[in-house]
Order: sequence, then structure tokens, then C-alpha cells
Amino acid sequence: MTLPLTLISGYLGAGKTTFINGLLGSANREHARIVVLVNDFGDVAIDAALISSITTDMISLINGCACCLVNDDLERQLSNLVEAGQYDQVVFEASGVADSAKLLRQLRHFPGLTVSTHLTLVDLSVIQRQVRDKFVGEHIQRQLMFARDIVETKADLLDERQQALVRQWLVLGYPAVELHTMAAISTGVVLGELTGELTNELKAVTEDFSTVKATHPDFKSYRFRGSQRQTKDHLMAWLDKLPPNVQRVKGFVWLLDDPRPHLLNYTPGCASISAYDGVLPAILEDSVLANSDLVAIAVHNGGQDKQLQQPF
Repeated sequence: MTLPLTLISGYLGAGKTTFINGLLGSANREHARIVVLVNDFGDVAIDAALISSITTDMISLINGCACCLVNDDLERQLSNLVEAGQYDQVVFEASGVADSAKLLRQLRHFPGLTVSTHLTLVDLSVIQRQVRDKFVGEHIQRQLMFARDIVETKADLLDERQQALVRQWLVLGYPAVELHTMAAISTGVVLGELTGELTNELKAVTEDFSTVKATHPDFKSYRFRGSQRQTKDHLMAWLDKLPPNVQRVKGFVWLLDDPRPHLLNYTPGCASISAYDGVLPAILEDSVLANSDLVAIAVHNGGQDKQLQQPF
């Protein structure tokens, strides 16, 4: 008997954490025994903190340690899970910067593990711009090239005509993929109901990835942590001035004029700061002593990185 694993991949900001939380909420109501592996890129586990508000069975892998390869840390965690025999399913949220084809191929050959499902999340509202991006376009095209089941996210940011055009573009450009809406993906997918059909497809897609040119950019992470509080307007202005090589900023902030913790989300062209009412990491539970804590991910770009070494 092998332990089934669901791999959730997709570029930075595609909505992987939100997607997993929604699936886990349904799965927990059905009393499924699920453990979540979260691979945060950077030295602060923001995604892990957000997922821990839904389930306590969660293992955090930080600093890009399983970005493209099954290294010692991930291998040890997976081996422990297989040997424990106490879970029905592993859900692995890969880092948005991961080369999912390489990662998937190694996971498929891991003893005692079966990759039952691989879902690639795509932000419908920005995917066409992303594949043309001079910093990460080739990397995202590679993610799409090896995708089999794509779950579209943030479609509500487009009107119906725009949605149809982007879907047509995806199908024509990547004919091997199958598109799914958020509403069409059920808890059953997480529990591996597609195993028989999907595993054979995964073998074909991932077995010969070595002939494709590797296009992984040189991603770097930066941490911003401090006790000085700012207004929301100040933070939004700071985000608006970030250089174009910055691909993601995410984390918790405390505002000067609001006693509640807030979650900050940024991808190029889209930023939000909203009150957070979930379970906070222990280090942030005391609103008097808590510091804002953000992680930024950028493609290394020489001098432009200097701005990311300045406090916000």
C-alpha cells in the first residue's frame, strides 16, 4: 500500500495557498487524514502560517529547499510520513519558483509514494503577460509545458469574453492540458480519485524532461521585519515603486491607524492589504510586541536589488 501525494504547483501569486485551504476545509469535514507539506521560498514561512489556520498537520519546508529537487530535508519528511502510516493523503504545495517537472519526476520514483494528482494553478488574469515577462517568461512557459491539469484562478477579474479568449489561448498553446474551473475541482481530487487515469499521463509528461533547456531564473528572497508601523497608503506607495524584477511580496503587517493584523499580497500590477482574522503565527499573537514580517521574491537583477535591501 503506497501513500498518495497530490502536488499543487503554479507560479507566484496564482492562489495555491487559498486553493489548498478551501480543499482542506472540505476534506476535514469528511474526516480525511491529510498532511500538508509547504515549500516557502525564503526564510519566513508565510504560506505555512496561513495554511496552519486550517489544519495542524502541516510540515514547513523553507528557503527554497525543495524548489526543483527532492533534497535531504524533503526526503526525510516524506520517509517519515510513509513509515508512520497515519495519513490518507499528502498535499504538497510546491514553491511558485519550482521547476515542477523535475520535482514531479523525483516524487514519482520515491519509495512508498504514489503521485496521484498534479494540479497546476494559473492566474487567468495575468498569465498571458507573465509568459512574455523578460525575467520569468521562459520559466512560466516551462511550467505550462509540463502541466496536465490546470486549475484557473482569479477568473472573476476578467469579463466573460476575456475569460474565453485566455482559455482559447491556453488550449491552442498547450494542447495537452485540461482546464478546470475552481468550482469543478472537488475534495475528491485531493484524495486521489484521478489516480488511475492521471498517473499514466504523468509518466509520459515527466519522463523525458531532460531534453528541454532549463530556464530557471536566479530567484532571490528578501525579508522585511520591523516594529515601525506605517499607514496603508504608505505601504501601497512603497509597493507601487518596486522594480519590475520583484515577482512577489507577501506577509503580515501592522498598521499605524488600525489595531488589527493585516495580510499584504503583491504581484506585479496587483497589490492588496486586508485585515486578517485567521490564526496568527505565535510570534505575531501579541499585537503590542509584534513586528511586521514580509518576504519578497525577485529575479536577481544587479543594482535594482538595492531597493529591496531598504526598509519599507
